[in-house]
Amino acid sequence: MELRNISGKYRRPRLVLLSVLLFGAAVSVSLLMSARIGVRMVERYVPLQDASMMIKHELAMFHLDLHRAAETGSGEHAAKAYAHLDSAEKNARLMLDGGEGPEGRYQPLDDPELRKDIVNVIGELMEVRGFAGKYLSQGGGTRFTPDEDRRFDATFEHILAEADKVERGLHEKIGKNLLEYEVITAALFFSALVFTVIAGMSLYRYAGRQSGYIDALSEYGRRLEEKERDLARALGKVRESEAKFRVLVEKSLVGVYIIQDKRFRYVNPTMSAIMGYSEDELLAFEDFMELVVPADRGLVADKVADRLSGRVQTVRYVSRWTRKDGETVDIEVMGSLTEYEGRPAIIGTLLDVTERRLAEEELKRKERQQKAILDNIPDMAWLKDADGRFIAANDAFGNACGRKPEEIVGLDDRALWPAELAERYIADDREVMSSGKRKSVEEPLSWKDRGVLWIHTIKTPITNEQGEVIGTTGVARDITDRKKAVEALIDSETKYRIVADNTYDWEFWLAPDGRFLYSSPSCERVTGHGASEFEDDPSLLSRIIHPEDAAAFTSHRHDVGERPGATEFRIVTPDGAERWIEHLCQPVYDEQGQFLGHRGNNRDITERKRLERDRADFYAMVTHDLKSPLAAIMGYAELLQTLRPECIDGEPAEMVGGIARSAGKLLRLVEDFLAVSKMESGRLQVSAFPDDLAEALRDTVAEFTTIAGKKGLTFNAGIPEGIPPVGFDRKLVTRAVANLLQNAVNYTPAGGRVELSAALEDDALTITVCDTGPGIPPEEREKVFEKYYRSAKTSSARGSGLGLTIVKAVAEAHGGRVELSCPETGGSVFRLVIPRI
Repeated sequence: MELRNISGKYRRPRLVLLSVLLFGAAVSVSLLMSARIGVRMVERYVPLQDASMMIKHELAMFHLDLHRAAETGSGEHAAKAYAHLDSAEKNARLMLDGGEGPEGRYQPLDDPELRKDIVNVIGELMEVRGFAGKYLSQGGGTRFTPDEDRRFDATFEHILAEADKVERGLHEKIGKNLLEYEVITAALFFSALVFTVIAGMSLYRYAGRQSGYIDALSEYGRRLEEKERDLARALGKVRESEAKFRVLVEKSLVGVYIIQDKRFRYVNPTMSAIMGYSEDELLAFEDFMELVVPADRGLVADKVADRLSGRVQTVRYVSRWTRKDGETVDIEVMGSLTEYEGRPAIIGTLLDVTERRLAEEELKRKERQQKAILDNIPDMAWLKDADGRFIAANDAFGNACGRKPEEIVGLDDRALWPAELAERYIADDREVMSSGKRKSVEEPLSWKDRGVLWIHTIKTPITNEQGEVIGTTGVARDITDRKKAVEALIDSETKYRIVADNTYDWEFWLAPDGRFLYSSPSCERVTGHGASEFEDDPSLLSRIIHPEDAAAFTSHRHDVGERPGATEFRIVTPDGAERWIEHLCQPVYDEQGQFLGHRGNNRDITERKRLERDRADFYAMVTHDLKSPLAAIMGYAELLQTLRPECIDGEPAEMVGGIARSAGKLLRLVEDFLAVSKMESGRLQVSAFPDDLAEALRDTVAEFTTIAGKKGLTFNAGIPEGIPPVGFDRKLVTRAVANLLQNAVNYTPAGGRVELSAALEDDALTITVCDTGPGIPPEEREKVFEKYYRSAKTSSARGSGLGLTIVKAVAEAHGGRVELSCPETGGSVFRLVIPRI
């Protein structure tokens, strides 16, 4: 029934009906006023709440499209991200200033705190726009630095936190208004009841005025119907906004969830698709942690606790979850604290970033690989894009231009080099890109600390999978020294040839493949063959070497390789004469360290060899001639010592003993000279046979036991009987051991100790002689094996200076060695090592 027609129908009602009518009118007025308050609340705050939710939605979509633009380089996603950012800012400004929006007219916020929060949101949006500028302006494809990425994420999370704060403020504001609405409605209803009672009582007294009240009630009814229609329209808008929000959530490209008491209270279809479970299966989980990989559950639990405790409002992190099919996926979680059915809950989004993580890891691997390759190139190396901007450079290039490699990225040649050089480099790049061919060029470079240098540059085009040139790569090497060397070489070539061509020795230069690059004219005087013959026939040198020395020379060439070396060999001249050659050679390198062959020096030492042979023959003759009378002297002395005491006694007996001892010393000296002569002439021969070392040294041990005892020394000989027979020359080894013992006795003062020991170690026979003498200074330890060398520290002891030379010759003749060490406590230790054969 329309209340505005009531005045026409009830002009003359009875008083009771009039009272009921008045009561209904009062109630209607109360409802009208309450509805008006509710409508005003809906008109003021519900659109604002819609705008707040739209800001959060637009931010989430902006974040998603921004990352897609960065990952795919898509300009379409970049434009979408920009549009979402504009929409979020527009909704924020509508909330702040009011105005016409997509859902009708917005009333400006009247709460100072909420207005302050909205201002903060707008400011943060401007900062995000600045951060993302290089994505949005270039259509994607550009990545943040790690520092920018952290700052961007922090700013983005702060915006979400501020938006959540505004939404909670609006929620609280609506709650307060609803409470006020309920209180006012109750108050109005009570007032209507009181009014009806008072009005009923007044009807008895003022019955004549009933028509006026009925008219007023009719007017109130009309206005009430209008407000009811307004309220219905407002509620329709609220339902429409709710439907739009639900469509956005249900159709969202990211998973949306609400978690309360460890259980999912809501999941959208996208989350169901990500995890492979139906929505009902997800809601049936007693604990959502069952979906999280065990190793990441601690991380997720901490993030949930942080939000529920109120320490943080919004979090964003990546953890690993397990799908229904058992596959592990990387999930990016972004959530915040909210209320669900009056209790704390967590609302958030899930995004499967497995492919993105794999792509990022592959990109990082390629970046590390590229950097490792560049940084390990000793020369300058770089990459440029099609516009000539540097994509990457190594440390050597950075040192050249005085910048760090990461500072060079994005710059071009004009920002690094003087204008003239920069234009030359740019022209070279254009030529390489247009021709699609590599270019090698020698060009100047303005080095930061070294001035203008010459570099050898190789520039190569870079192509994509379709064969299109998309940039250039270059490698450059400093050839300034080579340039100077070439100039110096040209300048000195004449001088060198004058010296080389007129040298007395035969000089030559062999290429790495054995060819003669140069042979001095003196080769004809030395070999009887001209220089051109060697240059035309590289094998001529090998053919003129004496057959007995050919194997040794071949071994020398094989052993030398790229190291200096020396040897001696004989050659046969065309007339059949033999000549001795002293050969010295050393490797030749260029300024880049490239091996260029060998430089050789051959000197004719035939005359020197003849003199050495004559001298050796003379020594051998003299020592041989001395041995015979000395042997006779020693024989007669021994014979005299065997006569009866009554025939020779007292002083004559001592004289005879002195003759025998002196003759023995002279005989050993002569034998030393003879051994050295054989060693120098190469006639020291070894007759090695398996022998018993203990038995071979028995006489030597006995002799030196007596000698050491007379000098007041302690002599210990520890030669075990069980040493297996070892191949050695008994005469030479016994001689070497006697020399070592003689030195030890000579240089050890009375009261000292001399020890002899032997052992079979590491398949070699080791004979050790130790003494407690003064030792040998470190600087003299290599010299004591030279002929006639006498240490200044032991010059008072008598000796020829040949004993250790012979010991070394004996060791080397057996293919062994002699070792010397001096303990810190004093004395010397000699080890004669003879390999077992």
